[in-house]
This record gives sequence, C-alpha cells and structure tokens, in this order.
Amino acid sequence: MIGRGIAAALLVLLLCGCAAGGDGFDVTETVTPEQIRAMLESAEESLRAAETTAPPLPETSELEPADASDAETVYWSPSGSVWHTDPACASLKQAKSVLSGSVVDAKAAGKARVCRTCGE
Repeated sequence: MIGRGIAAALLVLLLCGCAAGGDGFDVTETVTPEQIRAMLESAEESLRAAETTAPPLPETSELEPADASDAETVYWSPSGSVWHTDPACASLKQAKSVLSGSVVDAKAAGKARVCRTCGE
C-alpha cells in the first residue's frame, strides 16, 4: 500500500500537470523524496493560507432562500402549465389532483409562470 505522503505527492504531481519548462519539470524526470516533501509542504501552506483567508460559511439558520417567493407554498395540477398561490383558485377546481411545494418545485415540475387569476 502506498504511504499517505507519497499518495498525496502523486496527487499534487497530477494536479500540477507535470509540465516541462519554466520552474516545472519534465514528466520523464526523476523526483526525489526531498522534492516530494517540498511540494507537499508548499501544498499544505497553500491550503492553510486558503483556510485563513476564506470567509466562514453561514450557519444553516442564517441561510435564506434567494427569493422570498421560493419559500412560499404554491399549488399546481400535474397537467397544468402554471402554479397557483391560492389552493382555492377557480382554475384548480377542475384538477383531478393538486400538488404543492415551493416555486422552485413548481418550476422543476414544468410550470412556467404564476396563475394570472390568483397570482397577481
């Protein structure tokens, strides 16, 4: 089994592209353990720098929908082309079944827009 450090070094080599020219090296060149350690240290330093400069992720409770209407419950029929904001909309009375969810859910179900009767 390949040691963890060697596996990480191989990953670094693959990700760096191992391109010839500049400060890189040729893929046919032999890489010494010292060079691998230096690459690993450089990669670790880059990761530490990225961690310290990246802003913290918000807590789940701080996350809000991109659009307030996305959190609103809307209604649609499987065969219709619109979603409804009012479950008692006259247009829905003819439906054999009524589904509900967010605006995102309705769009994912193929509903193109809000009903002109109850949505405006």
